[in-house]
Amino acid sequence: MRIRSPTFALLIAAPLMTTRVHAQAQVAVGGGIVVPDTRSSSWPTQGADAFVRLQSRSSPFLLEGSVLGLPKEQVAFVEGPCAPPPGPCSGGAAPFTGPVTVVTLSPGIRATESRSGASLSYWIGPSVSWLPDRAPGDASTSLGFRGGFTLRLGSAGAGGFLISADYLRLLGTSNGPRWFMPLTVGVQL
Repeated sequence: MRIRSPTFALLIAAPLMTTRVHAQAQVAVGGGIVVPDTRSSSWPTQGADAFVRLQSRSSPFLLEGSVLGLPKEQVAFVEGPCAPPPGPCSGGAAPFTGPVTVVTLSPGIRATESRSGASLSYWIGPSVSWLPDRAPGDASTSLGFRGGFTLRLGSAGAGGFLISADYLRLLGTSNGPRWFMPLTVGVQL
């Protein structure tokens, strides 16, 4: 019997492919803090981060999606006499104080060292980021790269507790933060 509908074939094949992918893939989720580039003292010194990582058990490739967020900095205004120009009261645009949101998709390649009860993975790869909340004048998308390491505590082949430190570099920003360091904890399922 010949299958004439590609939709029907996809509906039959999707559950089979999902169980096969689940048997060969590991999913990790987590969250934590993010430390941004602090070129400007008007940006917040830390924000929040959440990630989902999909990696293969049999190959060194992974795919990570993450959301980094820096809140709007609360600026306290103090009344007092103005300094002569070009002092802080001489007019011009106010400094950008946030918020900054970065949604990133990063494929990568990893290397893993395993010991009994723990493993340490290093990874690096390109990234593409969307910045829905960004500094004025910055592009809404940015290419870059991301790398980091993850310590997994747990038995081999099973889930575990993750501690991860990454470095994300955005290549297309000029007014906003150029790099971020997410420090996260999570779980591998």
